[in-house]
Amino acid sequence: MGVRKTSSSERPSVPAPLGEVQQVGERTWAYLQLPGTWFLNNAGIIGGPRPVLVDTCATDRRTRHLLDSAAGLVGSLTACISTHFHADHTFGHHLLPQGLPIWAAESARDDAAATGIQHYEGVFDQPEWGAQTLRLATDVVGNSPVKIGAVHAVRHRGVGHTAGDVVAWVPDDGVLFTGDLIFAGVAPLGFHASFAGWRTALEWLRTFDADVVVPGHGPVVAPASAIADVDEYLALIIDTAQVALDRGLALLDAADRLADNRFATWGNARERSVINLAIAIAELRGEPIALEDAIGPALEDAGGPFECEA
Repeated sequence: MGVRKTSSSERPSVPAPLGEVQQVGERTWAYLQLPGTWFLNNAGIIGGPRPVLVDTCATDRRTRHLLDSAAGLVGSLTACISTHFHADHTFGHHLLPQGLPIWAAESARDDAAATGIQHYEGVFDQPEWGAQTLRLATDVVGNSPVKIGAVHAVRHRGVGHTAGDVVAWVPDDGVLFTGDLIFAGVAPLGFHASFAGWRTALEWLRTFDADVVVPGHGPVVAPASAIADVDEYLALIIDTAQVALDRGLALLDAADRLADNRFATWGNARERSVINLAIAIAELRGEPIALEDAIGPALEDAGGPFECEA
């Protein structure tokens, strides 16, 4: 068995710095919240006659900083593109200007409505969330790309990271905001994923011929290496899940098999390997899995709530 972490009560999380802006194109900026671990997502700011925001942040404090950064760079926003429904990318939507269009896949909007605002007490060290209310997308990205200013919002057809993944493509700058289809230096997380479908989505990302990828979490990366890394990680999860099924391994013993690969040093690697394997095993069996059944063993393994630097 691998070495288990000490209880999070013995090592309280220290908040990471607020996000930083990195220019990645003539009129395109990445808003990066490094190291990109739990609830530290990236966002995007695209200028021009119709300035566009890509995603918001998990907490009110972080979203206000993002919006202030955007205002200083591009002025008044005209739209927001929401890459998927997860909390870290959407909980700040309520701070967007009233009446601002928010574009998302229909399934992402439906999933956000069904999930609501949840702060996951007992699962994570609790950041200062703020006074949050649920604000849903107003406009739907369907089967055809939607051009919003200089940005093309494009929906992936099928289940990848979620059932409603949308990318924001800035062709003039060669920049692709992938949402959580790509993680860089942080372990991918498949709470609502199909791991096989996610690998298909990665092949789809190659069709954009981007020069720069802004991942959902982690630093800006080159497309080829970013896609290859996530694909290798997902293949490793699937293969390990299959071994666990074939040999009847316990979940944590299967996760121990991932302790010596190159992804073991990525952020949140241990807890996410447990969660991902539980979900991947259920997918291989063709069975649904309740999230608490995937999270519970990881919490037990961690000795308490997951560290959260948001």
